[in-house]
Amino acid sequence: MPSADAQSLRRIGRILRAHGVLGELKVLPALPDDEVYTDLERVWLGDTPEEAAEQAVESVRFQHNAKGRLVLLGLTAITDRDAAESQRGRSVFAAASDLPAPEGETYDVDLLVGLEVHAEGQRIGRVAEVLDMPAHPTLVIEREGRPDALVPAVPAFIETIDPAAGLLVIRPIDGLLDD
Repeated sequence: MPSADAQSLRRIGRILRAHGVLGELKVLPALPDDEVYTDLERVWLGDTPEEAAEQAVESVRFQHNAKGRLVLLGLTAITDRDAAESQRGRSVFAAASDLPAPEGETYDVDLLVGLEVHAEGQRIGRVAEVLDMPAHPTLVIEREGRPDALVPAVPAFIETIDPAAGLLVIRPIDGLLDD
């Protein structure tokens, strides 16, 4: 199987911590479909796609708790708790060719980071981060001289996404952007 380049990697989760003593990783999934994870033969771990290192998948299990569903990922090269714990906070990536094709108009949430955010013709700020929340991704919008705003990344609040222009236009409701 050929190696993937950084441009073709898609973020599929974030490593929360080690699970057990045999090196499993507890991962907060970014994809809703469990089958996607069970079908993967390889993933990449790193803070960014450019520095991510390819890893062979040994096992995939799921854990359901009060916070939702988590993926327990076993990798061939990570065989003890210390090695797994050293990956804490890193992202898990998969090659786009290993993932199912998206349905409808979708965007890789990592592409939203850095976009200028506008609402009702005015600049609001810029997308600083996309949080993986249980119900849906949430945009963290940095606003100059004001606290960050949290905006659900769902069609009801997103009017336009134009990565080429570096622009995201939102539809705020009363109270959404209040301090």
